[in-house]
Amino acid sequence: RLTQLTHLYLDTNSMSGTVPARLARLTQLTHLYLSYNSLSGTFPVELSILTQLTQLALGQNRFSGTLPYGLSPSLQLLMLHSNHLSGSLPGFKNHNSLNALTLFGNNIGGRLQLPQHAPNLKVLVVHRNRLSCPVEYNSSSYSLSVQVSVLDNYKTGALIAPGNHLSA
Repeated sequence: RLTQLTHLYLDTNSMSGTVPARLARLTQLTHLYLSYNSLSGTFPVELSILTQLTQLALGQNRFSGTLPYGLSPSLQLLMLHSNHLSGSLPGFKNHNSLNALTLFGNNIGGRLQLPQHAPNLKVLVVHRNRLSCPVEYNSSSYSLSVQVSVLDNYKTGALIAPGNHLSA
């Protein structure tokens, strides 16, 4: 049994089908990488009970539906780009450890709500969605220095980050 498994890297393995619900039994999992496969179905809600997750990479698959509320607040990296996700975003206000968030290339709408204090947030890539802007936060405690991209949403707007030195 793999109940003590903490890291699972299965990127680029030509996997298809849905993510098995029994994956949630890996309660010690901190890193889950399933990007660049052909996984499909709705976003695996079971992943929201993995409270130890710090890195979740599901980008470049065929997941559909909405993102569940209650993703681990310990997440540092959340990569969900290039899927078929839709609906409104859950708030990320409690994700103070977040340092990378990629949601680009989906059909997600609503407002992106970031935590008031996320000093490690370096990568924010959310273009090619239906987000309404500006991105909501009330703090200048970000150091978005690596990549910022909120362009190409269907609704117009801008990323507002007072007191920061942003580079795209």
